[in-house]
Amino acid sequence: LGTVSRSEASAWMACEILKLTWRAQNPKTVQLWRDLEDAAVEAVAMPGKITSIPNGKIRFRRAGSFLFCRLPSGRAIAYPYPRLIEKETPWGSKVAGITYKGVHPLTKQWCDQNFYGGLSAENVTQGLCRDIMAEAMCRVDDPNSLVVLTVHDEIVCYCRQTTLSPNDFEHIVTIPPAWCADLPIAAEAWAGPRYKK
Repeated sequence: LGTVSRSEASAWMACEILKLTWRAQNPKTVQLWRDLEDAAVEAVAMPGKITSIPNGKIRFRRAGSFLFCRLPSGRAIAYPYPRLIEKETPWGSKVAGITYKGVHPLTKQWCDQNFYGGLSAENVTQGLCRDIMAEAMCRVDDPNSLVVLTVHDEIVCYCRQTTLSPNDFEHIVTIPPAWCADLPIAAEAWAGPRYKK
């Protein structure tokens, strides 16, 4: 197996302490990871059954060759060819887990991917943010402020006239969609002659 240096062991220990401290200070996030994984495992185990996290806003269902994760917007994330596996926890017990097919980020080959609560939380968060931004783009796109591109979480508009101020833009894009009316949304807008980072 090889050996690790004292500095590598110290670095690993420091990272482990930071990880455990963060998890202890953010129990709701850790619980969300568990809830998402539990709901997904139940859905894969019982094809056709709709499962959800406790608040009911994120639901899973296995249909055919896919595990679908339905977001509050109504859009779904699809995980192809899900199957249950038995995985070992860091403390040695066996629990049900899921693998699905996906593209490996380095080799670009179609292969098994591990589904876990943290991954699902990341996918759900990014999906929700995309859906919120897509609705905001529809609200700001008009003949006087054309949406010309997006860069990650930025909306870039070409404004023919100065009818839309940065404050107006911020107000328009931070109106929450009906499906997440209680979600706080913030934005920072600026105007200039050209796009810059």
